[in-house]
Amino acid sequence: MPRKTYHVYTLMEDDLRRQIVAGLLPESKPIWSESVLMAKYGIGRNAVRAAIGNLEAEGLLKRVHGSGTYVVPRFQRKHPRSGRRKSKTILYLSFPPFSEKTFQLNTETYFQNLTFLLRQDGYDFQMAHVGLDGQAPEILRQGKVDGILFEGEVPKAFYERHIRPYPCAGIDFIDPEFHCSWIESGKFAAGESAVKYLVRQGHRRIAFLTDECRTWPAMEFLKGYRSAMLESGLEIRPEWEICWMRQATDGELDNESPLMPRDFLDYLKPVFASSGRPTAIICFDNWRAVSTAEALNRLGLKIPDDVSIIGNYTREKHQNSDKYHFTCFHIRMKESYLEGCRLLLEQIRSPHVVHEKTIRLNPVFTPGLTMKNMQPKERKTR
Repeated sequence: MPRKTYHVYTLMEDDLRRQIVAGLLPESKPIWSESVLMAKYGIGRNAVRAAIGNLEAEGLLKRVHGSGTYVVPRFQRKHPRSGRRKSKTILYLSFPPFSEKTFQLNTETYFQNLTFLLRQDGYDFQMAHVGLDGQAPEILRQGKVDGILFEGEVPKAFYERHIRPYPCAGIDFIDPEFHCSWIESGKFAAGESAVKYLVRQGHRRIAFLTDECRTWPAMEFLKGYRSAMLESGLEIRPEWEICWMRQATDGELDNESPLMPRDFLDYLKPVFASSGRPTAIICFDNWRAVSTAEALNRLGLKIPDDVSIIGNYTREKHQNSDKYHFTCFHIRMKESYLEGCRLLLEQIRSPHVVHEKTIRLNPVFTPGLTMKNMQPKERKTR
């Protein structure tokens, strides 16, 4: 990737570009005069004119003789005349609670097909993680993107400043105050479907477990669990919602190793070591299901004879399947990103149409060996 060449006017040029793209400069009034810009950025008149010339060549500014320099209205902007930017770029942004390490693992897992398909359509696909410092990546500060796909807990100020000016779509973490399209990958539906499946199998005492209770995906999963429990006429017992927040470092969740299950015994023992315990437990994902199964085994409970387990997974092949063969639901994350980019391309191709919509993907049931049918067997009649 070629390195950026810096000139004395680069800071001014990048700053004005960002403000124009973000809609922070009015389109009906002239921007600052050359003298004001010289004093503001500490550069000479020729440098100011060079920066304005570059932005004019990009179709962002227009100089009117005797009147000043104006921001070109968004719908009148043309493609750059200078040829400085020929490629089209879709940018994926990851935010906390994900960590930089989780972001790197996800890009390897989910985006191979997406990158290929976008390139077939003439787009570059760039990825970046935004940490708790809220520092936008350079490509975004320069306004050199055509659409943004984002995921995580986005501060509203960051959204307004850096994301809203572009065609954009969010993956999960839905915020109705953000004026954009959303893809809901199916967390609520997974929690709801898991309960309904268990009820059909004759279960009435059903618990739920997550160690990421303050994250949006886990809260949606829990909402689905509660909704289905109420709909099925089952009691929601607070002690059966086994929810806590696992360790985070500087506000970002630590990365996990699927080869090292954690000790959930202290969380599960108060619920499953007593009489009238749940006959089934729904885990936020298969990784939590592994640690849950290990703890229940230590309590002398067999899976699924004593306790049934339902998990869920986001990758096409779920982890630990050789050991437990979990009954679970597949959260279709790969399809979520593909659907998000499809919405972005729609917005780019039809900029005058309001594209704010939410699409929810339904999870896919995967049968396994961790489920016991509790329905009474029918007696054979002669």
